[in-house]
Amino acid sequence: MTTALLIEKIQKGDRKATSEMYDLVSKRLMKLSNYYFHSPDDVRVALQRGLYTLFKEVDSFRYESEAQWKSWCRKIIINECLNHLKATRRINRTYVPIEEDYFIPVGDANTVLDSISFKNMIELVNKIEYKYRLVFIMSVLEEYSHKEIGDALGMTENNSRQVLSRAKAILRKSFTKNGYFYDN
Repeated sequence: MTTALLIEKIQKGDRKATSEMYDLVSKRLMKLSNYYFHSPDDVRVALQRGLYTLFKEVDSFRYESEAQWKSWCRKIIINECLNHLKATRRINRTYVPIEEDYFIPVGDANTVLDSISFKNMIELVNKIEYKYRLVFIMSVLEEYSHKEIGDALGMTENNSRQVLSRAKAILRKSFTKNGYFYDN
């Protein structure tokens, strides 16, 4: 069954379709929650709250594309993770690698860096220290403002900017060290 059809059935109250959609999205969204938390309990809490919100708000969702659906789901889970981080003021210090399915390709991926493969770029991002990687992900990939990052992680806007700048410098150095051309 297609995602569009599942969403339509869920909006009409079909519990079987809801269960089927849960099976489709829960694994990916759990991986996403793992990027923010070390504790499996925190992951489960954020995922449960996120899925509750997702299925509660699905009536207001208007399906246009698979990418739009995935983005909407991710945004809900990320918001729940950030809310849980704010509520508990605990920040994960454990390394959890980014995986290729974290990203939703938009347009031509080669416009960012022509000389590096997508997989190699992910490997390099995964190697940087957690606090740098988290701020990098939130700022560059998730497009959160420095104010939002600061609020979520308990740091000032300036500190968020400094951490992002340092993350970019580390990545630049890593790109060069690994033989990839880096051009601002």
